[in-house]
Amino acid sequence: GDDGKAREKAARDAIALFGGDAPLKAAAAASALKPFLSGAATLPPAVLTAAIDGCVRRNQWEPLQGLVAGGHIPSSAVAPELVAALIAGDRLTDLEMFLAAARDVSAADVRRCLNAFLGGGVGGAGETSGGVGG
Repeated sequence: GDDGKAREKAARDAIALFGGDAPLKAAAAASALKPFLSGAATLPPAVLTAAIDGCVRRNQWEPLQGLVAGGHIPSSAVAPELVAALIAGDRLTDLEMFLAAARDVSAADVRRCLNAFLGGGVGGAGETSGGVGG
C-alpha cells in the first residue's frame, strides 16, 4: 500500500542523507529517523547502520543518544565503531549511557573502555614489571 511506499522512500532518503558527505544537522537527522521511531514502526537495519555511520563520521551525537535511549543499539555488533568514536570524541557520558543500555558489549569494546577510563596500557608490558620487592 501507500504506507509501504512512503516507508521505502523515507528509508531511501534517510540512507542518502546519512551516507552523503554534506554537513548533517541534528534536526535533519532527527527528522530523517522520525518515520521509523514512532508507534510500532521498526527501524530498518540499513537505515540504522547508515544513521550510526553518518552521525559518527560527522560527530553528531544527539541523534545517536536518541537511538541508544530508544533501545535501537542493543549491542556492540549493531554499531562496531560507536564505542571507539565516543571515546575519541571524549563523549564519556554517552559511552556510559550505551554501556548501561546495551545487552551485549564486545570484548574489544570492553578493552577500549578500560583503556579510556584507566589511561591506557591495560595489560601492557609496563603493568607486569616492577612489582612489590622488585
